[in-house]
Amino acid sequence: MIPAGESGASIKFRVINDDVAEDEETVVIRILGASMANIATIESHYYAIRNDDGEPARSVVYDRIYGATLGFRAGCSMGAFTEYNWPQDRIQEIFGHVDSFHPFKHYGDTWTHPAGATEDGGERHKLLCTAIMEKQDRINYQELKDVWLRDCEMEDMEYMTQNYDRVLLAFAGWGVPPADMPITQFGKPRDLGEHIHLTARTFQALPCINAGDPENAIVDMNDMGKLYYEDPDDDAFQWGAVYNAAMALAMLPDATIESVIDGALAYATPEIEEEIRYVLAISEKYDDPMNRDFWQELTDVYMDPESKYNAFARIEKYPNSSVYENVGYAFALFKATNANVQQSVVIATNRGYDTDCTAASAAALCGAFSGTADIPQDWIETLDSGIANNPYTNAHFTNKATADGLYRALQSKVYRMESEIKDKKSDGQELSKAELKQHKEYVKLMKHHGVIQ
Repeated sequence: MIPAGESGASIKFRVINDDVAEDEETVVIRILGASMANIATIESHYYAIRNDDGEPARSVVYDRIYGATLGFRAGCSMGAFTEYNWPQDRIQEIFGHVDSFHPFKHYGDTWTHPAGATEDGGERHKLLCTAIMEKQDRINYQELKDVWLRDCEMEDMEYMTQNYDRVLLAFAGWGVPPADMPITQFGKPRDLGEHIHLTARTFQALPCINAGDPENAIVDMNDMGKLYYEDPDDDAFQWGAVYNAAMALAMLPDATIESVIDGALAYATPEIEEEIRYVLAISEKYDDPMNRDFWQELTDVYMDPESKYNAFARIEKYPNSSVYENVGYAFALFKATNANVQQSVVIATNRGYDTDCTAASAAALCGAFSGTADIPQDWIETLDSGIANNPYTNAHFTNKATADGLYRALQSKVYRMESEIKDKKSDGQELSKAELKQHKEYVKLMKHHGVIQ
């Protein structure tokens, strides 16, 4: 308890039995039930118990979840430094060649984010991760909203998020159910529009909890997307389905670049498949993905007014943040770099325009396939320091603790499904023959790849 008139109090705890190989553990201390106070009442403190006794035995899938998490956040951070919606020649003129993390200001922020910190996309990702880690299973949009209300401080969000994030939080605080968002009796966020890239830019935690299961990764993406999109038939859902399917498929240890692409495109409309194969063909023209001509040719697909895939002809709000360019560029870099996280981040950071979003989506997909193999140790350390030194972020879990928690959630989900197979029930309801078959196939797949024994 914090006494009246005081602004703080101390809590003592002791770590015991910390001499075995185990996951990172995080102690979270939250202010709950504050009374006689009206500021700083949403406050959390994090104490990480770092594992220094060797890693427990895990499936390769764990490393791919960790790689996807690091790739996503590396893209958010490095890309934010150059995100001025400038073409690549202007980026090169002002910044030179960027291949490391720097402190940055984002969208006119009044403060400087520390090197390795993320931005608005990172905040949405963290909230999804927290909800999944706490439930230890798949989540629905109501459970995500509950985490919004508990962990988001409106004053802090001014430094970290877009206007629409804050408006949606206000709606949630006023009791608007998720099913009634984003258009409500109070209005709608002025800056949310059709065809924005959120289904592929923000939801990377969903393929992690659905590793190897593209269908349910898509189901969960569609569910979370209801919070952000006015039109349930917005084509951002169709493009997001292809991207999230690719991430879920990439996490299987026996995946190949081609199997991920072909498997994901099985969920594409003919028009989307044609467009993605068009950009993939561009990536095949260049032997070196670091060739700036390659970056420019890809960019021209979406920025050239004469291009049949020009993004500005298809989206009015946030034209630099279309789902078309975000997914197309992600697939092209996945193919061109052979799923190299480091290269994909550097290319997207230097190529211009929506640098952070492109870098995050591309690098997360690459990390889901290649894991942490090509992510430098100094990148990992800088990304963790960016979290620790950010006073405004909604969560301070280390990146490894996040990956540990997501992997444990995946295991928990599979054990739950195994139990449901025995009972032939889920949430008290009889499983249909199709559901029972799907459960059995997925549990078998996860056992084959060592996620559970």
